[in-house]
Amino acid sequence: MRTSYSALNTYKSCPLKFKYQELDKIRVKKGKEAIFGAAMHEALRYTFTKNPLFPTLAEIIDFFKNIWQERALKIEISDEEKNEYEKDAETMLQRFYKKNQPWNFNTVDLESRFDF
Repeated sequence: MRTSYSALNTYKSCPLKFKYQELDKIRVKKGKEAIFGAAMHEALRYTFTKNPLFPTLAEIIDFFKNIWQERALKIEISDEEKNEYEKDAETMLQRFYKKNQPWNFNTVDLESRFDF
């Protein structure tokens, strides 16, 4: 069975929700938190993309903002909330980048699924 860490976490918190989402493939509308999380994951994936150099912190933040602004148009969110999420993302990305410069890692894989 192929799964992910988030799917296992769903199972841990609510086995029925896991069944509906992962086994029955019933999809629900994603909330702003999930949209934000997905945008952050994409920005972190971009952080470790060497093409031919790793992106700067400013490029990573811009990358996130572009994704976030595009997706925020498709969900119900106030401008104030949208800006608050954007500020939080910038802070998180700055902290992550400061502690985890991509050139200091040999990245094997990002966000991979696994079998068990």
